[in-house]
Amino acid sequence: MPVVFRHRQRARFDTAERHQLYPLICYEIIFPSEMTDDIYKSDAILNVTNDAWFGDTPGPYQHLQQARVRAVEYGLPLIRSANTGISVVVDAHGRIISGIDLNAQVFLMLP
Repeated sequence: MPVVFRHRQRARFDTAERHQLYPLICYEIIFPSEMTDDIYKSDAILNVTNDAWFGDTPGPYQHLQQARVRAVEYGLPLIRSANTGISVVVDAHGRIISGIDLNAQVFLMLP
């Protein structure tokens, strides 16, 4: 009997400003098959990841580049939060608007 994989649904969520974010956890962002049609109803992609296990290797940089490709592919901004850095905001054209370097420790205060 063949194994059938069912594509799970993604629950978009609203920000306080009523923007709808399309969540992708860690490596889900590099697989186009993880996207559902709900991505087209979203205002941005949110990628939360733990890249610590990569250590000081090219891995975090490659993961970031793959995430940027997804932003360009879908024409959506990307908000990427990584626990060991390379956290960025990317525009819909793949340009990094702002970010935090690998292993940087930063405290952000919101107004």
